[in-house]
Amino acid sequence: MNTIYFGNSAGAWLVAAGIGAVVYLALLLIKGLLVTRLGKLAERTDTDFDDALVDVVRNTRTFFLLAIALVAAMRGLIIPRSVGGPLSAVLELLVLLQVGLWATGLIAFLVERSL
Repeated sequence: MNTIYFGNSAGAWLVAAGIGAVVYLALLLIKGLLVTRLGKLAERTDTDFDDALVDVVRNTRTFFLLAIALVAAMRGLIIPRSVGGPLSAVLELLVLLQVGLWATGLIAFLVERSL
């Protein structure tokens, strides 16, 4: 486990992979629980706010959850700037894409409710 790959030991890579997997699975679980619990709550209320919130959570994409897990996994690794810079830019674009999807879904929800 003392072998070095891209500036990190094999053990560090294994720990990072474990952290990434746990964070991803936890986010999937949280998303599922939120959709289920908020969905049940939204059925019992007359307001549109909770319905919109359920729709936003439901529209959270897998690539976004994977990006968050990757960021969490990378925290314990030494990442060279030549890789870290472009990777950070890609992750930022994924976050912006998800925000755009949330906004689009929210607008579609509000338009559908107003018609």
